[in-house]
Formats: sequence, C-alpha cells, structure tokens
Amino acid sequence: MIVDVICLTKTANDYYFELCSKTIETLFNSQPEVEFHVVLIESGPTREDGYISIRKGNVNNKIKYIIPEEKFAYNRFLNIGMKHIGKSDWILIINNDLEFESGWLDRIKEASELRPDIDSFSPFEPDFHNRYYNGWASSEINESYEVCFGVCGWCILMRRSVMDTMGSWDERFLSWYQDNDYAETLKHNGIKHAMIKSSIVHHLGETSIDLMDDKQLMTSGMKEVFENKWGKQ
Repeated sequence: MIVDVICLTKTANDYYFELCSKTIETLFNSQPEVEFHVVLIESGPTREDGYISIRKGNVNNKIKYIIPEEKFAYNRFLNIGMKHIGKSDWILIINNDLEFESGWLDRIKEASELRPDIDSFSPFEPDFHNRYYNGWASSEINESYEVCFGVCGWCILMRRSVMDTMGSWDERFLSWYQDNDYAETLKHNGIKHAMIKSSIVHHLGETSIDLMDDKQLMTSGMKEVFENKWGKQ
C-alpha cells in the first residue's frame, strides 16, 4: 500500500525541527509495510538534509522537500503539495506535531472495508477527546462533520476521490477555519467522514501559530471568510 502524504512545517529552530522529525519518523515506523511518500512543505529556514536522513534504512518511504516562493497560507501550501504527490488511492494530510501509534492505519483500512461508503477519516486522539468530549466515541466508527469532534484538521486520511470532487483547497483560508471549510465541503458534496476510535494518533498541540506574520488575520480573522462562504453556523 502506498499513501501520499502532505505535511506543512515551519522549521524556525531546532525545537520545531525535532518536532516535525518525530512526526515523520513515527509515521514511518507505525506501519513498516506501508510506503509513505511524504511531501514536506517548508515555510521556514531550510533543513532538507536533516529531514531526508529520517528515512534511514527504510528505502520504501520517501520525502520530497519543497520550499515555495509564495507567502505561507495553509490551503495555498496544501495545493502546492497536491502538485507534487503521486497517484496513490489514499492521501494523508498531517500537522508537524503528531505521534503515530502502531497499526493506526490498519484500523482505518478495516473501517473503510466495513463501510466503503465513507471516504474521509480522522484518527482518535485519547487525551483531547477524552478530556473535552468525555469519551464520546462509544462505537468504533463515528460519523460526524463536526470539527474536532469528527473532522480533525491535524490528521485527515481521504480517498483520492475526495480531492477529485473538491478539485483544490480554497486558498482564501490562510490557517484557522480550514478544517471547518473542509467539513462543510464534504457535507455539501455528500461525502461521509468518520472518526475511528481504535486508530490512535497523538496530537502534541505544539503548533507554529506564534510564528505567523499576520497572526490575527490568519486565526480569528478567518471566521468572516468562513461565514461569508457557508453562513453562520
């Protein structure tokens, strides 16, 4: 199985380099039989040699390191990443602050075989979901378009058919509300999304938000863009 991966990162210092390195390394180690072809989109100082070395002895996995000339915007950089990925049946969108547990992808594959009508998935995050949602996921396959509750922008695995339908990511979304827009787009197109309880990926929550040049615009300022497109929720 081959999975095309897009990961956005800003390697502002050694801390963020180690954070992203752990994300990629745990991804590779979580499913040794899977080929992960990672497109790493960088908006900070280059650390290409360091990231490429993460492959170590696993020659099946790949890392393509891209430094766009354009100014950073989340969906804009995702679209750049889409131009560089392969043609696999599965596309994985991830943050640079994750830790993947062994077998996480197997659990989603099993769910997708049970429910071939579902094309988009997120894994379960034990700390976050048990803390804020009081263990809401009572079943293995939990369908929901609600952001954080079901659609988690930090880790989304989708069939390629989802992007075939979407066409591209809406570049008006610079950072926040990007996952809200994705959820509404799925709903609008009748594409089902589910959280898979036994698929465990830890989200460390160490985002690069404080490194943004236009922090207010790219965070809370995106609410107006979302409401102009989809209306108040």
